[in-house]
Amino acid sequence: MQVGQFIQSVKQELQDDLGTTPYGGTVFKAPKVLADIVEAIAAAVYVDCNFNLEKLWKVTRFLFEPIVTAETIDEQPVSTLHELCQKHGKDIKFKTWQKGGTTVVNVFVGGALVGMGSSEQMVIAKLNATRDALSKLLGGGNQQVLTIGVGHGSEVEVGELRECKQKLIEQCSRKHWPKPIFKLEKEEGPAHDRTFVYSVQVETQGGIWVTLSDKMSRVKDAENSGAQKMLEHLLKLSRKEILEAYIVVVTLSM
Repeated sequence: MQVGQFIQSVKQELQDDLGTTPYGGTVFKAPKVLADIVEAIAAAVYVDCNFNLEKLWKVTRFLFEPIVTAETIDEQPVSTLHELCQKHGKDIKFKTWQKGGTTVVNVFVGGALVGMGSSEQMVIAKLNATRDALSKLLGGGNQQVLTIGVGHGSEVEVGELRECKQKLIEQCSRKHWPKPIFKLEKEEGPAHDRTFVYSVQVETQGGIWVTLSDKMSRVKDAENSGAQKMLEHLLKLSRKEILEAYIVVVTLSM
């Protein structure tokens, strides 16, 4: 049973393009019986080749490949992302939820959604999301997130936020999307100085999107802050769809 689970886990890593990386990992620990089998094979070969280590290595090397060295080891994606955000003074958050039997992870940098990944295994889903975020931050259209952030952030006055929740609800209704979900993610501080952080989830035809609010002293303001970030994100998606549609039209007309 354990061996079968381990085999399926390794196959899943290969499907997720993580099987050749030392940090792909697996949530299943390799059963001890596998180590016993390798040890028995190595011992038999060692005896058969008259205790010649060079011949032993030549025969059994394939069992240990790919061999990780200081020159070939990859950086751990999550650590790399944390270091990158720390360098630019940006906070990073991971939002995880289940959709059927799949774990979905969103990566937020400075409150902006920059990466998404999914897998049946939570560890691999987080790695997929982190790699997606790194590819966009280091070489894609989200590089500005590291320098100027997204939207107005905490510089926006509360008065400018008060209509955002209602606007988001109205937009979802017009688009025939499910009603947005507002969820308390963090509540901290003493009773006289309480702060709240809310997440906002919207499901569209293109997927499920989640944004996080800034810290606010009132629940209503936190909900509006999260709604504002979601409206900004949906606006970017809309512009991208328009651009892609334009490219398709131009291509077809050529």
